[in-house]
Amino acid sequence: MGVSAVSISFISLFLAIANGRAMERLVQANSWPFVQITFSTLDADGTPHIHLDIANKGVGPARIETLEVTYRGTPLSDPRAMLNAMLNRASAIPQSSEVVHSVLAAKEHLTFVEFNPQKFNVEDYAAIRAGVQRLQFLACYCSVFDECWIADTTKPRPSKVKQCSTSKIPFQSG
Repeated sequence: MGVSAVSISFISLFLAIANGRAMERLVQANSWPFVQITFSTLDADGTPHIHLDIANKGVGPARIETLEVTYRGTPLSDPRAMLNAMLNRASAIPQSSEVVHSVLAAKEHLTFVEFNPQKFNVEDYAAIRAGVQRLQFLACYCSVFDECWIADTTKPRPSKVKQCSTSKIPFQSG
């Protein structure tokens, strides 16, 4: 009888631990962020307006730790450097907002650089429109459980990393 009681206790303990681990994985799956960086050349109403967006398509919040931007392999430090590279000359600062160290809720998106066509001549706007297609982005982000990923626009899916490392040349958008 004592052996049966001990056996049942061990089985109950094993099932409780297995259930706890399953619940932990379920909570993590229900708070998984999935960050994507995209650009668009049109507003929602179809008018020309170039904007660079970062979006969390996942089901949990994403803490954006780092952002790196390159143009034809050259790292860019801010929106002005981005515009200068695309136009191949010094230029004005485009409209921007800070993305690094922000938190994106599930299904939220943030426009972090905008190029309003009314602020550029036709040739410059055409150069910007062609140039945004040559931009590459790396964003490192983490979940509320400190699980981290790198979203790379040259790859179809983010890759998991132990932690976000410091960027060599961080992109400061704000």
